[in-house]
Amino acid sequence: MKRLIVTSLLAALSCAALAAPSLAGHRNRGGQGGGGHVDCAPPAWVGPAAICAPAAPAAPQYTTVQVTRYQPQVVTQNVQEVVTTLVPKTETYTYTVQVPVVKQVQQTQTVYQTVQKEVAHQVTVHVPVTKNVQQTQTVYQQVQKEVAEQVTVHVPVTENVQQTQTVYKTVQRKVTVPVTTFVSSVVPRKVLQTSYQCVPQTVTNHVPVCSTVQVPSVDCCGHCSYTCQKVVTMQPVTSTVMQRVPVTTEVTVNEVVHQPQTQNVEQVVSEVVPTQQQVTVPVTRLQAQQQTVKRIVCQVVPVQQQVTVPVTELQAQQQTVKQIVSQVVPVQQPVTVNVCTYETRQQTGTRTVMVPTQQTVTRQVQVCTMVPVVTTETVPVGGGSNCGYGHSSSGYAHGSCCH
Repeated sequence: MKRLIVTSLLAALSCAALAAPSLAGHRNRGGQGGGGHVDCAPPAWVGPAAICAPAAPAAPQYTTVQVTRYQPQVVTQNVQEVVTTLVPKTETYTYTVQVPVVKQVQQTQTVYQTVQKEVAHQVTVHVPVTKNVQQTQTVYQQVQKEVAEQVTVHVPVTENVQQTQTVYKTVQRKVTVPVTTFVSSVVPRKVLQTSYQCVPQTVTNHVPVCSTVQVPSVDCCGHCSYTCQKVVTMQPVTSTVMQRVPVTTEVTVNEVVHQPQTQNVEQVVSEVVPTQQQVTVPVTRLQAQQQTVKRIVCQVVPVQQQVTVPVTELQAQQQTVKQIVSQVVPVQQPVTVNVCTYETRQQTGTRTVMVPTQQTVTRQVQVCTMVPVVTTETVPVGGGSNCGYGHSSSGYAHGSCCH
């Protein structure tokens, strides 16, 4: 963009320089003598065909110019700045303290004491008085009497009755029964037996191991410090493991074989056989009979009788009673009391205060500046036709004669 602007300015300046001589020639030919009027009328010796004939284009011209460009560049500079720091300072100051002071002061104190005295007063007392009074009471007595009643009684009556009974008798007889028995015999037989043997084998496993390492860290002020952190790493560990390997061998074992054998055996079998027989059985029945029965009945009979009852009554009587009454009496007595007061005292102490102090510190900062860079470049210079009679068309401000 800068290069385009510079090129446009140079072209405009070149056009102005070329137009100045042609303007001066026209003023002289017009006879106005520098009056500022440009006479665009053609001279008399120029024909009509020569006025509007097109001029040959001028060859391009180039010139060498120096172009200044600016490019950013980071430069380290020393900058002085004022830094405020706190400096401890010891100073002496005076402060006020309240010191307690205990003094003994005589005061009059009122003490309340309890005093007892005997007071006589009249009271009404209810005294119990017992008297014998004749009263009629109803007493209930039990009286027994004999009563005859008709009751129904069931009397057992026994009779002999003929009955047919089934009696089961046991009868024994001999029966031939086939019995199967097993005869044992030992037969040698070869079998495959598997046994296990322990074979050692080396195995490598990776186990986690926790260790503490120091890790550097930098804070916001640029101070480097080390912190301890726990790191878990996997480390190989070799161990010996016993593995059981099966081994098959052929062995001879004695096998017991049971062979069945059938034999006919005579056995005595007991059978129960039912038998019918006549028996005489005594049968007892209950027969209802009416009987007259006498029984003793108890009755409760009310009986009136005179009794002497002691009756107690309360009689009111006036009596003089002496009573001890306690009274609280105020008594004045002097006492010595410790009174604590505070006295103001001045004391001197030493304290450390932080005083702000300013100092100039030089530090390096990164500054971005624009640095000029000068380069030499070749640019074209603009030109135009003189319309056939010696001036440039680009130098006119109000047009040209060939318009």
